[in-house]
Amino acid sequence: MQVISRFFSSILINYRFIMRTLPPPFFALQKLFPVPLITCLWLCCIMGVHAQEQIIRPLLSPALTGGATGTRSVLRALVVGIGRYQDSSFASQPYTRRDAEAFAAFLKTPGGGSIANGDLVLLTDEQATLARVSDALSWLVEVSRQGDKIVVYCGLLGQVQGQGDARLLLYDSPQAPTDAGFLSLPALSALLGGAARHTGAGVLMFVELDARMNAGASRTPRAGRSRQNGLFSVRLAGKKTTTPAGSGPAGPSFGSALLYGLLGAADLNNDEKVYTAELTRYLGDRRHVPAGPGHLAWLAISDKNEWLCTAGAFARQAAGARPKSGFTPILALETQALDPFMAQHADVITQQLYEDFILTLRLGYLLPPPERCAAVLLDSLLREPALSPVHRQLQRRLAVAYQDETQQALNAYLQANVQELARRRNNRDFYGRYPAYLRRALDLLGPSHFMRKSLDAKRLYFEGLLLRLDAQQTRDSALLPRALEKQQQAIALEPEAAFVLNEMGVVLSLLGVSKTAEKYFRSAIQNAPGWSIPHANLCSVLSARQRHREAIREGFIAVRLGPWSPGAYLRLGEALHLGGDLPAAEKLYRRTLLLDPESPDAHYDLACVLALTGRPDAALDALRLALHHGFNRAEHLLADPDLALLRGRKEFRELVTAYFPGR
Repeated sequence: MQVISRFFSSILINYRFIMRTLPPPFFALQKLFPVPLITCLWLCCIMGVHAQEQIIRPLLSPALTGGATGTRSVLRALVVGIGRYQDSSFASQPYTRRDAEAFAAFLKTPGGGSIANGDLVLLTDEQATLARVSDALSWLVEVSRQGDKIVVYCGLLGQVQGQGDARLLLYDSPQAPTDAGFLSLPALSALLGGAARHTGAGVLMFVELDARMNAGASRTPRAGRSRQNGLFSVRLAGKKTTTPAGSGPAGPSFGSALLYGLLGAADLNNDEKVYTAELTRYLGDRRHVPAGPGHLAWLAISDKNEWLCTAGAFARQAAGARPKSGFTPILALETQALDPFMAQHADVITQQLYEDFILTLRLGYLLPPPERCAAVLLDSLLREPALSPVHRQLQRRLAVAYQDETQQALNAYLQANVQELARRRNNRDFYGRYPAYLRRALDLLGPSHFMRKSLDAKRLYFEGLLLRLDAQQTRDSALLPRALEKQQQAIALEPEAAFVLNEMGVVLSLLGVSKTAEKYFRSAIQNAPGWSIPHANLCSVLSARQRHREAIREGFIAVRLGPWSPGAYLRLGEALHLGGDLPAAEKLYRRTLLLDPESPDAHYDLACVLALTGRPDAALDALRLALHHGFNRAEHLLADPDLALLRGRKEFRELVTAYFPGR
C-alpha cells in the first residue's frame, strides 16, 4: 500500500506535468471520467498516508523509506566521553571514554539504529571542548526535522548545584571558577526538549557524572522521576560522599549498565524489544548497577512509553550473562565473540588488546591514522603466540570490517542518501579510504577466496570514482579516460553490476559521448529496475539531446522510485527547464534544495530560472549560494544565456571576480 500511495502521491503533486507525458488514450478516459479518476487517486493517497502513520518504529531505528514528500527519518547522535582533562588537577577516569566509545559502536549496529558515519559525532578527551560540544548540539537541533531521532550521551565530571541542576565539565573547563566554562544540564535539557516540541523529533538523552568533587554532599540528588523541559526524566544516584572524584565507580558504571540494558538485559518480558519503562526499571535496580559513591546519571526521553530498540537473541543472552561470564559491553556487541577462548588462553593485557580491536572495528577506526586502529591492533594480536589458533579468525574479522564499511558507503549512494551524496561532492579524501580497505581485505582473504572477483570489481569502481570526482573538482578532463578504464576493468569482472554500468554512463556523459552513455544507463536500469539514480541520469542525457518528452518521463520515474532523492528532483527540474516549463522547474529546484540545501547545481539552476522570469535580485542571491557551495564552471556561467539579465549588474561582476579571479 505504501508503494502504491507514493506513486499516486507523486502523480497528484505534479499532475499537470504528468498529463503531457501520458499516451493519447488516457486523455479520452480523463474527459469521460474526470472526477472519479482524480477522486480515486486522491483516496489512494489518503489511505496510504494513513497506513504510513500507523507504522511504529523504535527510537533508535529511524524509518528507512520516505514518502511522496521526499522526507526521510534520520538518526543523529552526539556521544561525549572524557577520561582526562586539560587541567591536570582533575583526576583521570578512563572508563568514561571507553563507555562512550562502546555506546557509539552500539549505535552503528542494527539494534542501535545503524547510524550513518556522517550523523554520528563522537568527541573524546581533548576533542570534547566546550566549543565543539556546543557546536555539535547546535547542529543536532538545526538539522533535525519531524520524525528524526536525536541521541545525546555524555560521560564526564561535573558539579552538582541541586536536585535538577548540574554543571557538566568539558575537556577545557577550568577547575575554578567553573562558571568560566561549563555546560549546564538544565540548559542541555531545555535545548533538547525544545527540539522535541518544536520539530517533532524524538529525543534520548543520557548524562553520567562523577560528581564526588562537589563538597556539598548533603545536596547530592536522590533518585527520582520528573518531567522537565518537555522531557520525561529519570535521575539515578550512587552513594553520597565528599571524597575527590576520579577513581571510577565501585562497580559497573551507569554508562556500561545503559548499554547492557539496551542490548537486551532490560528486556524484562523477553519480547526482543526494550521500552523506556523496562530500561529505567533496570537502571534503578542496584543489583544491576551498583554505582560508586558520588556517581549520578540522568536519562531523559521525549516519550516515556517509547519503544527504544530491538534486542537480538545473542545480545540478550550476552548481556544477561554479564555477571557470570565477565562480558563487557564491547564484547557483547559481537555476534561471533572469541571471549571464551580469550578467557582461557590470553592474559589480561591480551584480552584488553582484543577488546580494543573489537571496539576500533565497530567505530570504523580501521587504518592509520589514528594510531589506535584495528590494523595496528591486529598486528599486535598476531604477535601473541597464545592466540595462534585464532589468528585466521582475527584476520577474517578485520577483512569483514573493511568490506562492511565499503558496502555501507555504496549502499548509502544507491539509496541516494543526502549525506553520502554531499560526502562524494565535498570530501574526496574520505572516499580515498575505500580502495585501500578493499586492497587490505583482498590481502587478508588470500588469492583463492570465492569473493575475490566481486571485491576486485568494487575496488576498481572506487578507484575510477575517485578519478572522476577529481576530474570534476579540478576541471581536468584528462582524468576521465583513466576513470573510464577503471570502470571497464570492473565491468569485465562483474558484467551485470548496475552501479558500475551507471558510473560508466556518468563518465561517458562527461566525455560528451552521450549516445553511448544512454546505452549504459539503460543497461543499469535493466539490471536494477527499481533503482532511481540511473533513471535520473538518463533523464539528464535525454534532455541534453533535446528529447524532452522522454526525459520528463524518465525524471518522473526517478522521483517515483526515489522520492527522498534530491538528484531525481533536480534532473526532472532541468528537463522541464529545457522544455520551457519554468514554473514547474522552479518548484522542483526548490524541492531539491529542501532535501539538499548545499547542492551547488540546484542553486545555480534556480538562479537561471529566476533570471529568466525577471527576478534579478533573487537570482543573484541564488547564484551567490551556488558559488559558495562549490559551483566551479566559470566558462559555463559566463556564457550561459539564462543569466543574460544579470551580466550588466555590478553585483554579478563582483561575484565573478571574487570566485574566479582574472576572469
